[in-house]
Amino acid sequence: MSKKLEAPANAPGARGPEAAALGVWLHAYRMELGVFAAAFLVLAGFSSQRFWRQSAEDGVYNIFTEVQRRAAGSRARHVGNQYTLQFVWQFTPHVSWLTTISYFTAGKFLRETPPGENVTYFTTWWAYRF
Repeated sequence: MSKKLEAPANAPGARGPEAAALGVWLHAYRMELGVFAAAFLVLAGFSSQRFWRQSAEDGVYNIFTEVQRRAAGSRARHVGNQYTLQFVWQFTPHVSWLTTISYFTAGKFLRETPPGENVTYFTTWWAYRF
């Protein structure tokens, strides 16, 4: 699945509706596996995303449309890849536990506009649904 996301019209450096989301193309792939185990349900999912700048003049912005990386200093378009593994344990119809681990590898653009470091993210939480 390839998906072009639109940048907000007021995003710094945005060139109107042709601008990709915050200056980045997203190529996403997702696989999920569900397993019933005894009295609860376990779901596992894996996803892979590749991030590219639509043009060499695009910067990279955060969700608030603030510039995180300016285009100056690099003509590279590959921003990076993110790999995510997620598990959800559904103990009852009301109680579940979710665990996610993601690994982001910096692409050529981030390495050429330091710091271009790889990042690991881990989170876990319980949820109660009424």
